[in-house]
Amino acid sequence: MKRLLSVLLILLFLALVLPTMIILSQPYQELKTIYDIQRDGTIVVTHVLNVTQNVVSIAIPTYVKPLEPVTAYSTKDAYATEIKLINGTYYVVVYAPDLGIINVTYVTDSLTRKTEPNIWIVSINATAETIVLLPYQAIPIKIPSFIDLYEQNGRYVIILAPGSYEIDYILKVKVP
Repeated sequence: MKRLLSVLLILLFLALVLPTMIILSQPYQELKTIYDIQRDGTIVVTHVLNVTQNVVSIAIPTYVKPLEPVTAYSTKDAYATEIKLINGTYYVVVYAPDLGIINVTYVTDSLTRKTEPNIWIVSINATAETIVLLPYQAIPIKIPSFIDLYEQNGRYVIILAPGSYEIDYILKVKVP
């Protein structure tokens, strides 16, 4: 009975402490983040990571609540994921990732807001090189200085260094 109680206490300890330990240690390097903004203001966010240590799981801070589902995959496999809220910050936990490059992708509607008449504002907190794809036929009207900006396939692409940014854009109106 004492042994069972000891095992249960150890399991409880691991369940409470292990997620925090995983978040404190960074067994991965964030290579870049891609924000693919849709015309309705939702954003498909992809974190490109290099997993450098064999671990049970990794926790990637998202800073906003991801909408379900969250996917994590490499060229070898797909991985189980879970969204956790820890101390006011959302994390995507990826279980049993292989070493090497993995992509963690989710959708959020918390980074954009629309003001009248047709101005969209996206707020980004970039922790690595960040690629922002504005929606098809969007026109940037306020962008950060010291960035790389070009157009590709009818979409503006903005490359940002780590930092906090706001980008304003308008959408061309579709004539019926």
